Amino acid sequence: ANAELTFIDSAIKLRRGKTLEAFGLLSEAVGQGWTRSWMLKHSTLFDTIRGDAYFKNLVAKLDARIQLMRDKVRSRQALFAAEI
Repeated sequence: ANAELTFIDSAIKLRRGKTLEAFGLLSEAVGQGWTRSWMLKHSTLFDTIRGDAYFKNLVAKLDARIQLMRDKVRSRQALFAAEI
């Protein structure tokens, strides 16, 4: 499955007022590797659910995953720099 398409489907569901389906698809998109937490934080598409505890938890988990990826990149950069 394509994470970007799943994310778009979640936004469409949300616009149609199908919040629970939107949450499910959004969670699925994240599980598929979608990592654009900035969209969740700043897009007006998500204004209606931004205060929801489930939404906040999903964003926090996504941010933690992104930070882990950044840490791995920095670690590899440091190893590469040490070899040069």
